[in-house]
Amino acid sequence: MLFPTSFFTVMIHLTVHLVDEVIQGRPEHYRWMYFVERLLGHFKSLIGNKAQQEGSIAEGYIVEEALTLFSRYFEDIESRVNRPKRVNNGPNLNEASEMSFIFPTQGKPVGGSETFTMTQLEKTQAHRYVLLNCAAVKPFISEFRDYIRRNSRGRRPSAIEVERRVNKEFPDWFPKRIMNPDLANTISTDLEFLAQGPCPDSGRFTAYNINEFKFRTLSREQGSQTQNSGVFLMSDTSCIASNTDRSARLIHTGDREEHDPYIEASQANMVYYVNDETDEGYAEAQALRELPELNSVSICITRCNTTFIN
Repeated sequence: MLFPTSFFTVMIHLTVHLVDEVIQGRPEHYRWMYFVERLLGHFKSLIGNKAQQEGSIAEGYIVEEALTLFSRYFEDIESRVNRPKRVNNGPNLNEASEMSFIFPTQGKPVGGSETFTMTQLEKTQAHRYVLLNCAAVKPFISEFRDYIRRNSRGRRPSAIEVERRVNKEFPDWFPKRIMNPDLANTISTDLEFLAQGPCPDSGRFTAYNINEFKFRTLSREQGSQTQNSGVFLMSDTSCIASNTDRSARLIHTGDREEHDPYIEASQANMVYYVNDETDEGYAEAQALRELPELNSVSICITRCNTTFIN
């Protein structure tokens, strides 16, 4: 491709040296003038009298500083001090909430909800995950682990065997335990309702704002130029794998009872996928925030191909 001589302006020539600038003088944003030019552009917008430009900028700047100072003393008026963030995931405090102290309102759905009926398998999976990840139920989980070890018929069960029995038997053991007359005065009403499991009818959304991220399902972001369906979860539990697992594959799809297709909204973090140019059909997940050391947590990465359940 041939370019005319007039194409090579100063800005085009600048791109030739950007790589060397990054290597020799990083971080480059401390030496660039982009943020200064942006501030000067804002000052130009304050000009009301072109005959007295400097005076207009000075007066406009003083007015902005004064308004910013005064706005700190007004609580019920939206200003630049208390203005919601671009991704507003705070709950709507004006609406009446029936959430308990065990599960405080977190995040904010986008758009309307759709009512659907959960199958028995979905109810079992959702109930188990909520119980095993609820802070108020943790003492009962530890008690059930001790119960398994005491009733192992003279042998010491392995940690993997104990966790498998917890995942399978705890949802049935927990309601019987809290109905014990000895604990009747110490069990809250919220725990009693939690032990009964979810209602068969629930609501779901195709978009949800949580942890300052905009999560969207795959079906909703079809045709969009942005990605908001990548999700990763950090867990402190062990991950079982073998040397034969050399290719990416879907796990916990929800087809079997022992699968965990659900997570809590507060646990969701976002990743985006970059296509690998050397391997067609393969994409690499990139986190938007720095990940912790992999030897301390297990990370599960997937995409939102289902809906957000309320």
